[in-house]
Amino acid sequence: MCMSHATNLRVSSVQGILVKGDLYILRINSYTTPCLKEFYLLLITSQQDRR
Repeated sequence: MCMSHATNLRVSSVQGILVKGDLYILRINSYTTPCLKEFYLLLITSQQDRR
């Protein structure tokens, strides 16, 4: 499962913007993950769940 890899990420720089409490990822630098799409979704959904 791709989601399981999200906890093993090493991200040196995440650039994004918060709009009305939602995180929109613009760019991720120096990432190590085979499932970047799921990582994007995980970040976005985790931000939405914090409301």
